[in-house]
Amino acid sequence: MAGEFFRTWKLHRNFLACKCSRKCVKGFDELKMVTILDGKALAEKLCNSYKKKVEKAGLKIKLAVVLVGDNPASEIYVQNKKKRCMDVGIGCEIRRFKKEISEEMLISEIDALNSDKEIDALMVQMPLPKHINPRNILEAVDTRKDVEGLSTYHMGRLSLGNEDVVPCTPKGVIRLLDEYGIGLAGKDVCIIGYSDIVGKPLATLCLNREATVTVCHVKTKDLGKHTRDADIIMTATGVPKLIKKEMIKQGCIIIDIGIKKLRENVVGDADFESIKGRCSHITPVPGGIGPMTIAMLVENMVEAAERKLKQTE
Repeated sequence: MAGEFFRTWKLHRNFLACKCSRKCVKGFDELKMVTILDGKALAEKLCNSYKKKVEKAGLKIKLAVVLVGDNPASEIYVQNKKKRCMDVGIGCEIRRFKKEISEEMLISEIDALNSDKEIDALMVQMPLPKHINPRNILEAVDTRKDVEGLSTYHMGRLSLGNEDVVPCTPKGVIRLLDEYGIGLAGKDVCIIGYSDIVGKPLATLCLNREATVTVCHVKTKDLGKHTRDADIIMTATGVPKLIKKEMIKQGCIIIDIGIKKLRENVVGDADFESIKGRCSHITPVPGGIGPMTIAMLVENMVEAAERKLKQTE
């Protein structure tokens, strides 16, 4: 935040000191246009509110995370989720399994967690080894403990407009847009990527809010044709710097869900430096949708616990 402040101050200073400089004017135009959608700050604010809810209602929640294999990125994600849960007052245990585990055995382990009365919420960290069908694993999770909203039951309800348990990343996108007063009704939205975890449920959420949605993927011809027509681009491919300046129109909103480590840098799907002066709003990577995904996982758990508490009253 301090770095952004000084960058903003410098652009103001340069513009005022040198009115004839094209560089200064260009910088000032950039300053006027770009709003950084700060998912990290919003996630922090939301999690503070969840902590108060947990303490006030005396909610006892315990999450079990199933982690298969030794994927370094998955390990980081799981540890971040555990830390956030503990900060809020939610218990979290990680159940680790070797990458060689069979699909049948993994389903058996999930069945045991479904039956464990000490476990209130259950999630499976993706990706899974190639010999395991992720859909079969997600279907094995008891819908009452499915706090990721990825089962056929919850995905089906979402398609009919019921948003009681929504997949965390898409939910985080919508919540971040809401925070900045960005409505979707009547907007042309281009979603790049159609996974069950992000693209498909995100498209449904946008349709539920009366957006006109185009979903693009690896087989889409002339991606730029679709992105240039979009008011909002939501991209989740993991392809570094896929979205470039010439692929967007002036004033476009960029929601960058992709993340990839290149040498020492973590980057998203959008070529941030080239497009930030052309779009009106953009999420940073990191610090945009990632923190919101974890915050929405916590929210889903807290809301599930509150519903359960009401049923027992």
